[in-house]
Amino acid sequence: MSKDFSTVVDDFQQDSGVSKAPRGPSFNLKRLITMRLPIMILVGIGLAIPLSIAAWILSPVKYTAVAQLRYSYVQPRILDTSNSNSARSVNYDKYVATEINTIRGNTILQRVAEDAKVREIPEVAKAVDKLAFLRGCLSVVSQGKSEVVQVMCSLKGRNEALLILESTINQYMEYSSGQDSMANFQRVSALTKERDKLESLLNETAANVAELEADMGGNPDSGPRDTEEDKEYQKALITAQEELSRVESEIGDLSEKTAQLSALQEQVAQSPSQRVFDFNVETQLNSDSRVSGIRQSLVAAESRFAQIQQGQREGSPQVNAEGKKLKSLRGEVARVEQQVRQEVLSSVRTGLEERLQDAEGRKEEAETRMAKFQKLLDDYQAQYMARAQENAQKLAQLEKLRTKELETRDTLSELRRQITDLQLEENAPARVTVQATPMVPPNPDVKQRLLLAVAAVAVSLGIGVAIGVLIELLDRNIRTPQDLSLVTSHQVIACIPHASEDKKLNSKDELPLVTADFPNSLAADEFRRVMARMLYPVDNAGEVRSLLVASPTLGDGKTTFACNLAVALEQANRRVLLVDLSSQRPSVEPRFNLKPAAGLVELLNGEGAPEDFIRRTAFENLGIIGPGLSGIDLAGRLGSREMEDFLEWADDHFDHTIIDSPPMLLMADAKMLAPNVDFVALVVGVKKSSAGMITRCIRDIEQLGGRILGVALNGVRSMRGGYMKNNQQLYYAYMERGPQQAYPGAVSGFDDDVPEIRVLDEAPEVVDRPASEVVLLSFEDEEGTPRR
Repeated sequence: MSKDFSTVVDDFQQDSGVSKAPRGPSFNLKRLITMRLPIMILVGIGLAIPLSIAAWILSPVKYTAVAQLRYSYVQPRILDTSNSNSARSVNYDKYVATEINTIRGNTILQRVAEDAKVREIPEVAKAVDKLAFLRGCLSVVSQGKSEVVQVMCSLKGRNEALLILESTINQYMEYSSGQDSMANFQRVSALTKERDKLESLLNETAANVAELEADMGGNPDSGPRDTEEDKEYQKALITAQEELSRVESEIGDLSEKTAQLSALQEQVAQSPSQRVFDFNVETQLNSDSRVSGIRQSLVAAESRFAQIQQGQREGSPQVNAEGKKLKSLRGEVARVEQQVRQEVLSSVRTGLEERLQDAEGRKEEAETRMAKFQKLLDDYQAQYMARAQENAQKLAQLEKLRTKELETRDTLSELRRQITDLQLEENAPARVTVQATPMVPPNPDVKQRLLLAVAAVAVSLGIGVAIGVLIELLDRNIRTPQDLSLVTSHQVIACIPHASEDKKLNSKDELPLVTADFPNSLAADEFRRVMARMLYPVDNAGEVRSLLVASPTLGDGKTTFACNLAVALEQANRRVLLVDLSSQRPSVEPRFNLKPAAGLVELLNGEGAPEDFIRRTAFENLGIIGPGLSGIDLAGRLGSREMEDFLEWADDHFDHTIIDSPPMLLMADAKMLAPNVDFVALVVGVKKSSAGMITRCIRDIEQLGGRILGVALNGVRSMRGGYMKNNQQLYYAYMERGPQQAYPGAVSGFDDDVPEIRVLDEAPEVVDRPASEVVLLSFEDEEGTPRR
């Protein structure tokens, strides 16, 4: 059998034991195509047909006259001056673009409009703005990768289009040739004036160069720089710098030693017995007479103490007296050594400070000498730079004049050559020629009609797609299991088909008690799937004893769900109690053909024991408790101690308690009971609840501490690209198979001879039985592995 309604969402959602975080509603292209394709096609086709017909009819029939002009990339010339053509030719693309604008410009169009034959054309005569009318008729297009420009004129009349195009070409060619001649004369005049100006400038520049050369004596120089005086100053400065560097290095070394000596003095003050080997302190200490004398006294005292210890017992007065003397002498030795060390360090520090003071004096002297010689050098260099700057300015001015003279000569030579070329090229061929004379095809041009029709179809289809997308974005209702998987991570435990979708029911109303009246229907099988989830929940949590059936709003089908689930559990020989909480709109009792009677309100008010209010039904193991007759709202009593006692009593006397509650977003009944039941089943009706409503319900249940068994989608309908119709066919085909199809080898009339079927745990037991008594069954486990 193909995928059932619940497992089809596995591609979108994991099992609740490994739940993923909900992604929230999002735009889905597949859902758009599946659900909105009909309306997009209808809108697109509905608009495309009238728009394309209107575009075809309203677009006028026109004839297009065509002519071609050729613009040479290089101006044809009489002289062979190929080496200078590229330098003088303008950018070709800009030139062609300029000429195209000229053809469609006011100058040419004004001449065409003044043509007597063109004025006689009715359309031109009626036009208020004749230039705008002619510009709308004419189009000029450059043919890519060629020198050809195509000029076209489109009008309703064939002869009129040809007449306007011929007049345009003639006027443009006449204007172009006149402009070329005028431009050539103007260029010659301008170049002649520029030539005379440059000749005058060249003569003036040559006179300035000669005058400046005479002033500088013909050999401009900056004068000597490295004199003996300058060298002496530099040598004395270098000596002073070297002396300063040595003194600074010495000062740095002495400062470092002074800091080290201060640290040693502090160390000796803190640790008198610690030796100091830097600055030969220990050597001077050992050579000091005071230290030598007291150390000899200490050695003699230690020897004497050792002899007394050998002759006297430990703790005797003589040993103690000598020990005290020895200890006192050792302290005196340490004191003398510390004193000598401090004296040696002080002596060394005095010497370092004297050397440091001497070095500071030598540093000051070196800095003074260095400043003196530096000033002498700066004065000498300033005098030199003043002379050199004066000569450099004159030299730079001379070079500038010489460069200007050379450039002026080159420019003047080029101008003279251009004037000569222009005078010779006055009779050269024109750059633009008529490649193809104007002509009109015999048939009208329908290209514009086709383009408008295609554009109308494209716009219509675009509007259809836009409307479909807009509807999809505005529609937040849940329609498919895939929509649920985008809203919540809880598993979809059932996808209950709409009554009109199940061929067993063939009803347009809501589902009846299908588990009782149509047990072999596809809808009833979905309720049995929910029952399986209750009997075998995930995470080994044990059976679900109490289940609260909730829904976001009215019309989701939670009452139908609760009743059918209760009947399915009863059919499994389970003791079931069905409780209706809806005191405003009780609907459970009518489903079982029961009249309203005392129920939950009276029970919670203490008017009797729970057994007194249980209503018996046509189902042996199914009991019902309605909301009661008092009309009191139950919401205020659902959180009471009496309600908790009732639920505990129901767990003790029934296998399962199914509670039908009012809509969560309208009343608080379900929220009050959610923490006190084992699980909550959320029923969502197709096109009844939105994504936001479902998210809010789930959030409220979880915040109150309730556990959600799953979400059931009610009223599912077939869709393109869906699975319902195919699943329904496969389901009923499987259910309608007869014995001959189930057992192809069975023979009619020998049913009693079918051997006994036994499930054997181990294969060796099969060997000991006759072949007629054993049937070997094969199946596949959950992972698809063949088993026997």
